[in-house]
Amino acid sequence: MKKRNNLQWLVFERDSYTCILCNRAASELHHVKHRSQGGKDRPDNLVSVCRSHHMLLHGQPVHGIELSPQEARQTVLEYVADCYAGA
Repeated sequence: MKKRNNLQWLVFERDSYTCILCNRAASELHHVKHRSQGGKDRPDNLVSVCRSHHMLLHGQPVHGIELSPQEARQTVLEYVADCYAGA
């Protein structure tokens, strides 16, 4: 298992160690705004996801997932907005 830093633990804890899209165990973090687009490594720009949903969010085909990449991205945006509403 890859060593995790404090930021990663903070995000996993906030998300109850589950994928925000399917509630299975989260194994990866996804940047809401990609680093290549200026996104930062901050809790409000990271969400916990399972491997399958991380692949989907990056546009890779995933067998057995009915959610479209666009729907998944919208759900991620709404989740982060709800987490930090009023902050």
